[in-house]
Amino acid sequence: MKIGSRQPLDVILAREQLPLQLANVCDVIETTLRREGFGDTDAALYARDIVLALSISLGGQQLCFPVPKNLRLRCYDALDPRLLELCDLIEPVLADGYEGSRSLEEICSCVVVAIAHYYGGRQVYWATADRMKKVLRDAEIYSVFVGAKGKQNKKPGDVVGELSKKHGITVIHTYRIIREQRAKLQHKRAAHRKAGAK
Repeated sequence: MKIGSRQPLDVILAREQLPLQLANVCDVIETTLRREGFGDTDAALYARDIVLALSISLGGQQLCFPVPKNLRLRCYDALDPRLLELCDLIEPVLADGYEGSRSLEEICSCVVVAIAHYYGGRQVYWATADRMKKVLRDAEIYSVFVGAKGKQNKKPGDVVGELSKKHGITVIHTYRIIREQRAKLQHKRAAHRKAGAK
């Protein structure tokens, strides 16, 4: 069943590239969307876009998420007014490319209830959109650089020069981003291998 037809950005963020708090929320949203019938790729892309939309709207704020009384709540009208505001932020993201038979309000309610359940009445500082945009930029730079290494006509220096111009940063800064992204991914892979060996 094809519910969403989300077009990916140039890069899909790896979980370890997001700030921890946002990575956890992204996982909650992705799991909820899968449960609601979205495919794996669509769920991941929509979850990332929802987190980015929430960061743009709510970034830099302390938020208190009320605990939903009913975790199986699917009624849009029965949500707490603070959670309804989240639905209003999420619905346009889901509407882009959505082809399912269920109402967007119902799916938004499920996503918002899952987020509220995850935070469970805690006060949370939501990361700013600037930080998310930087994470997306850094991930895209690394992805394009690694993808271009396989092409015979492009030299790494040429790719780095193009990337630095595209993103308005220096060549040295671009190399630093590539080095940091490589180190993060190598560290994550080493941790996975170590955990798998136990």
